[in-house]
Amino acid sequence: MRSNRLYLVLAAAVSIGMLIPLAGGAAPVSVTRSARRVPRRTSSRSSSTKMTFSSPTIVDAIHAYGEPDVRIAKKDGTTYASGPWGTGTQRSIWNRSTDGGRTFLALHDTPITSSNESATFITGPGGGDTEISINKEGTVYYTDLAALASFKTAAWHNEQCNDETGCPAGALQVGIIANPPQNINGFDRQWFGLWDPPTQPEGYTGPLPVNYLLYAQALAGSDEVATYTLDGVNYTNQTVGYPFANDGPVEIDQKTGTVFEAISVDSLNDVGVAILTRDPAKPEDPALTKVERIKIATLPAGGSTRALFPVIGFDKARTLYIAWVTRN
Repeated sequence: MRSNRLYLVLAAAVSIGMLIPLAGGAAPVSVTRSARRVPRRTSSRSSSTKMTFSSPTIVDAIHAYGEPDVRIAKKDGTTYASGPWGTGTQRSIWNRSTDGGRTFLALHDTPITSSNESATFITGPGGGDTEISINKEGTVYYTDLAALASFKTAAWHNEQCNDETGCPAGALQVGIIANPPQNINGFDRQWFGLWDPPTQPEGYTGPLPVNYLLYAQALAGSDEVATYTLDGVNYTNQTVGYPFANDGPVEIDQKTGTVFEAISVDSLNDVGVAILTRDPAKPEDPALTKVERIKIATLPAGGSTRALFPVIGFDKARTLYIAWVTRN
């Protein structure tokens, strides 16, 4: 039966005009709002070309994992998938395909040989909620969440591999972000923003690419924290932190290096964006040191963004979009 009813849970989108300073500071930010209700679709008929899919491929027939992440390298089409293997193992499974996603092989530094190697404080894949980014040279950055207590970090240097000799032993490098107090209080929701522009940005003389990591920490309250890495394994200490009510993924403006995160600002009843910038007086420094939180919308009474979290995206015109689902 045909129906034009609206979902009780509604989706909305917000476009943020990119009148944002190159290195953060004086210029105002222009925010425009555009929200719409999404009707239920009941027919697949369309005059446009239909989307088609291939037959499904089993990524890993040996290791069952959920909540998968997938990324495709722009350089050569290598496909990377990952997912948590289970809380009991504190391990994630990483897989790699070099034939367009038709077959996958496991990608790990060393196999687990005993239960002692499931500890939170050892290096190697671990936990779940894997975040992946890939630079234009094909290097893959990983961060895994282990037991809500530490992060396992890794860099896979796919550019070192070739069809004749395969991949050298040092192609996968691993590390860890952890400390005893944080292990008690907890980490959560790690997000990457990879700054890897095609040319050196105006006004910035520092190194590239820069892989920014934003995550929630419960140490001394609940704050969002920003760090970065140049090698994919070793991350700096916190460069800036700010309060939030709900945190979502990030986007980065490749032209300026400005990082944006979808958040709830003061409570779960609002939606906003955190804008993170560098210090313009230090053009050589990639560290994010300034943050501006902007509230975009207040939800109807009883509404919450905790259906999951708000999300964010950029288009080619450098317009930023925030989308969320309202839960009542």
